[in-house]
Amino acid sequence: MIRGKLTYLRPLEKADLPQLIKGLNAEEIMWHLGPHFPLTERQAEEWLQRFDASEECKAFAICDQSGRMVGEVALDRIHHRNRSAELTVAVFDPADWDRGYGSDALRALLRFLFEDMNFHRLQLLVHEDNERAIHVYEKLGFVREGRLRDENFRGGRYHASLVMGLLAGDFRADGQPSAG
Repeated sequence: MIRGKLTYLRPLEKADLPQLIKGLNAEEIMWHLGPHFPLTERQAEEWLQRFDASEECKAFAICDQSGRMVGEVALDRIHHRNRSAELTVAVFDPADWDRGYGSDALRALLRFLFEDMNFHRLQLLVHEDNERAIHVYEKLGFVREGRLRDENFRGGRYHASLVMGLLAGDFRADGQPSAG
């Protein structure tokens, strides 16, 4: 288990599938993660099996201190030689947004990846209009590295996404961005 102050991360399990499906199919989450067909139970099982079977991707449930699953975080395209990966995160219920769960879970995961697993670089894509997420990522030390024009189609038009990255040297043990 990976512990934060408000949350802890644990591997996703088959029993999490109903919550995962409900969360990822929520309208607000589909908007921010990018349009996709609603996830079926079979697709969710296959996705979870892929993460279980591979060393190149890992997924975790984000749980509050009472054990309630509030979201998920996934690492994809883990590259062991380069010590890098791509990151996605979702806090499912808008009632849980702005409560610090996403920041706390990411801070705990970053500490684990950089200090215990010797990762060097993490990157993510975020929709350019997702100011809440961008604020969280920048607070944790991620920097904007690029902009992908017309990268995703939502709401009848194309939108840009930002590529954001974080290097181990830019992340301090207390989970705050390093000065400098």
